[in-house]
Amino acid sequence: MTGREEEVRDDGLASPEQPKPYVSPRDIFEREYRAALGYFEIVPPFCIRAEDDGSYTLHRKSFHFTAHGGAAAATCWMLVSRHPDLEEAERRLRHVCGPKLYYDGRGRITGAPPSFEEWREMLR
Repeated sequence: MTGREEEVRDDGLASPEQPKPYVSPRDIFEREYRAALGYFEIVPPFCIRAEDDGSYTLHRKSFHFTAHGGAAAATCWMLVSRHPDLEEAERRLRHVCGPKLYYDGRGRITGAPPSFEEWREMLR
């Protein structure tokens, strides 16, 4: 094939178009599902949006696939929080995405939660 819809024979007459192979609805569904899941995986997990009233909202992505929506429509953005300015929204995003912080009895940051004995001593 030359890339056109029909091939021209040597005698100048056009040959009929070849029938397309059968594609089952399940194959179509699986292809669309993989495309939607691929799109979902490449977008960031959170986004900050500017609203019409001047506030900012923090959203988390979620996956809701339907066969009729397309790849981008399967990624839904769920509201996490609303903030009066961009700095507050970014601070909340850092809080949500950042690592867990643990403090020892003196108020210093440590890499792990206190043991049960250390925790009991902090309460005294």
